[in-house]
Order: sequence, then structure tokens, then C-alpha cells
Amino acid sequence: MVVSDLKWARDELVAGENALLAPFDAAALAATIESVLADPDLGRRLGAAGRALAAAELDPAACTARIDALYREVVEARP
Repeated sequence: MVVSDLKWARDELVAGENALLAPFDAAALAATIESVLADPDLGRRLGAAGRALAAAELDPAACTARIDALYREVVEARP
């Protein structure tokens, strides 16, 4: 995964582990993509880590559990 280095990306991803964060600039983004294309092992590692992250975070059961926990927290905080 190659992602623009934006706040949400820094909050959700681990740079170099499950994504490469590139400066928000077309040339820098292209250079980062080229670095992945030039290193097949890096591409495989990032691909596997990205798929694992997506499976964990986007799994319907996991999403439902997070929403349920949020709703419970809101209801319990009510006076």
C-alpha cells in the first residue's frame, strides 16, 4: 500500500509496516510507488500486511463490534 501522508493515514497505518506514506505531492507519490515496484519483496510484504489490516478492520463482525461498543459507551455516559 502506498498512501498519501495525511493525518488519517498516520493515525490508522504504521509507516513502513503496513503502508508507505508518501508526501502529498505527485512526484513524491510516483517515487514511492516506483520504490515498491523496484522491490518485489517490499511489495509482497506491504501487500500481505495491507490485506491483513483490511481483513481485521473491515471484517463485518469486527465493524459491528466496534459500533456496538461505541453505542454502549454513549448510552452509558448519559446522565
